[in-house]
Amino acid sequence: MDAVSQTGGDLCAGCGTAQGPYATVTSETGDGQVRHRLLCQPCAATSQRPVPRVCVRCAVLTTTPVVVSEVHQNSGPGFSVYACPDCAAVLPPTPDVVTLLPASGDGR
Repeated sequence: MDAVSQTGGDLCAGCGTAQGPYATVTSETGDGQVRHRLLCQPCAATSQRPVPRVCVRCAVLTTTPVVVSEVHQNSGPGFSVYACPDCAAVLPPTPDVVTLLPASGDGR
């Protein structure tokens, strides 16, 4: 029995703290059932499954992605480019956007 069912929801089901605000986290139990738990914000943040991303260099799915670049667009939202930790270590650093802008006074 977890902390929520014992105390009527007054404590975090993860760490037992009485500090709110709480988030309702739904997870599968493995046998086809789902479980709803009230968790404090720190426990809720660590209970989320990592989102797998495709490495830009080796094209392998990784659950420990590293952001190696951000693509900005004129219209619509941009996106992040990910790499696995091994490939991120050998990729060149992303240049600062300010250094890519033309110098003022050159007529562009």
